[in-house]
Amino acid sequence: MVNRKSDQTKKNRTLRIILYSLGSILLIGLIASWILSSYLAPYLKSEITQKVHEGSDGLYKLDMKDLDVTLATGTIQIQELKLSADPNILKKLNSQDSLTEFVLEGSSPSLRLSGLKIIDLLLYKKLRISSIRLDALNLVLHQHKTNNQKKEKPKMAYELFQKHLKSLHIGIIDIKKADLTIKNDGEDLHVKKIDLEMKDFLIDGKSEQNPSRVLFAKDIQVSLPQFDFQIPNSPYKLSLKDLRLNAKDSLLTMSDLMVRPMVSRTTFAKNDQENKAMIDLKLGGFRMTGLHLRRFIQDRLIRAQHLLLEKGNIDLSKDKRYQQENVSKIGENPAQQIMAFNQRIILDRVDLKGIRLSYTERSKRYNRDGTVHFNQIQGTLRNVNNDTLSLRRNSHMEADLQGYAMGEGLLKAYFNFDMLSRNGRYSYKGSLERMQAPAYNKILVPLLNIELNSGNIRQIKFDIYGDDVNSKGTFHFDYDHFKVSILQDPDSGKKGKKGFLSLLANTFLINDSNPDANGKYTVAQIYYTRTPEHPYFKVVWKTLLQGIIECTGTNPDILPL
Repeated sequence: MVNRKSDQTKKNRTLRIILYSLGSILLIGLIASWILSSYLAPYLKSEITQKVHEGSDGLYKLDMKDLDVTLATGTIQIQELKLSADPNILKKLNSQDSLTEFVLEGSSPSLRLSGLKIIDLLLYKKLRISSIRLDALNLVLHQHKTNNQKKEKPKMAYELFQKHLKSLHIGIIDIKKADLTIKNDGEDLHVKKIDLEMKDFLIDGKSEQNPSRVLFAKDIQVSLPQFDFQIPNSPYKLSLKDLRLNAKDSLLTMSDLMVRPMVSRTTFAKNDQENKAMIDLKLGGFRMTGLHLRRFIQDRLIRAQHLLLEKGNIDLSKDKRYQQENVSKIGENPAQQIMAFNQRIILDRVDLKGIRLSYTERSKRYNRDGTVHFNQIQGTLRNVNNDTLSLRRNSHMEADLQGYAMGEGLLKAYFNFDMLSRNGRYSYKGSLERMQAPAYNKILVPLLNIELNSGNIRQIKFDIYGDDVNSKGTFHFDYDHFKVSILQDPDSGKKGKKGFLSLLANTFLINDSNPDANGKYTVAQIYYTRTPEHPYFKVVWKTLLQGIIECTGTNPDILPL
């Protein structure tokens, strides 16, 4: 029994010695870590600021109020971080035309770096960090135009530090509620409250060319709750909500995308010198998939497989009291306007769903608004593309659309544009299903002072080919019981119709049906020469109107069509 107690006592004593030893080692380690951290913090602060200044050839200055290091957890906390550019160096570089396109300035009240692997850094020259978090970052990008044609090819990111590090890996870069300002020749773009998260960020000898990475990260997620922008040199304001970008899924979404005029229609018309319609656009949904974010970053090319636009209104309007057709519109069909974009785009497919389109015109003669509208528009555009190299493989943009004209008749239209055609070649064909003709009085009465009393449109079919100058094709118009009234001039103070002229028109000037009472069926053979000052869709209307005139037997010199 005595020997057993003695053995137990020795074991307890040994255990206490081991625990005391481990505790002492741990305490010494903590004390050493605290001492090293205390000395390391000012060293790192000085080293980081110096390297930024030297690495930018004196252009940038980095300031920080405080830097704390905790070696035990590999944590660095920086307070009141600020990056600024030296105006004297900026002036010097600008005079030498060696200034980069963007100059960066920024500040943040707090930066926290966690999970720094000191052993990997010391033994293998690999900088590994679990996370970097920035709060309330305020970033300013000064954009500069440069003319230097002899600039050296910019260095790869890895080349900037390969003498000191083999790689840099950051698990998560998390930036919350950041404000971004882009300054360009006095025009400032402000974006507020951006959330940015980059995952698996890696810079080494291969990562920059890795197709699975975007800006060195395996995934980038950006969210923006609200964005408002006054478009420079225009009367429009752009706004959107809930923008979300997911690089890994190649997905960009947003809601309530709006382009709204900031002036009245009258003010717009008085200031317009190019005979353009005022646009008021709102889209409830915007979803772009298959987005090649690397192509945009590297080549400034918007490349995507699919774009869905849904639940929206597009309202166009003109005021002919002030807007004159005195500017040539040659070369401005939809394909030609896309080719003239400053931004290169390749969209394989664009789907429209639940769109309402209206056009309102204020008559110069009668001072009244006439409106035509199309409801529930849906369809597909293919190869929306202004990249010349890509268009060599397929130069045609197609639009296959349908909607309800004046909310009644189903209108189907297929457009085909040759994007590389020098004279704007295009074609369109389609049909209008059964509807009542008086639905068009909403535009005929205010603009032409003509009213359709009755008329059944059984079907319209058209097939047209055209270019910048001429349009030709066939037009079928099946209808019956057309009756028209020529109304009293609103300035005369009289109401109602001009009885004798209405009777004359219905008896002698208009065929009330096609086929007519004798069974004769008229197919219009259209050949229309464009008035250069007419916009593209007015040319389409004028071309189809020629078909209506021929099928109805109307004399356009007598009836103001």
